[in-house]
Amino acid sequence: KLPIIVDPSHAQVEGISVNGKPLPGFDANIYEYEMEITSKEELNPQISAQAEGEVEIRMPEGIAGKAYVSAVGQGDVLTKGYEIDFKLPVSIGKPEGKQEIRPKSVTASDVPQPENSPENTLDGNFDTRWSCSDICWIAYDLGSVYALDAVSIAFMDGDLRTAQFAIELSEDGENYTRVFEGDALQTTDLETHELFGTNARFVRIYCYGYNGNTKEWNSITECKFFGE
Repeated sequence: KLPIIVDPSHAQVEGISVNGKPLPGFDANIYEYEMEITSKEELNPQISAQAEGEVEIRMPEGIAGKAYVSAVGQGDVLTKGYEIDFKLPVSIGKPEGKQEIRPKSVTASDVPQPENSPENTLDGNFDTRWSCSDICWIAYDLGSVYALDAVSIAFMDGDLRTAQFAIELSEDGENYTRVFEGDALQTTDLETHELFGTNARFVRIYCYGYNGNTKEWNSITECKFFGE
């Protein structure tokens, strides 16, 4: 995050706009905001700001994520950074009216228990799983580039503990963009992350344990993909 206010008389953000519209609820004394992306047109949001002094804007690294806005005054004095967290919608259950894509292959960074293999996440059975300890990942190759509408993931004992994880997308298997990082929903059902037709062939899911403890074993029971 950007530095705290040193001398606000030198630089002050007076307004922030997203995709040509004022940031809802903007207040110069409130520094953190969340915005849910609701359509493909809102991906890669355009941000501008009105300020006394030169405006500095750091965009999200991917189609969603955190942006930062500040104003620079004399002597490079900065106001406290305004953070805007752009989030993709997430819901419980399989998405309706979407075409399912069957991955061509699945791999993982670690398979310490052969009976709990990566393939178990594609068998349609919520009683089987892939498991690994510490920080690890599981990756799916969809076979070709799709306009990906959603990724759905289910975690073992998701109603009893909270998994920490991230979703990354890639067209070439080398350059990945992170589209989600945070906590799983409280459910053992699929939780669906909307992607609004983002191009991807490879999907990688990083797992960071449960309840803030990276030493906890990670367990994914099912993973599904939807798109065109």
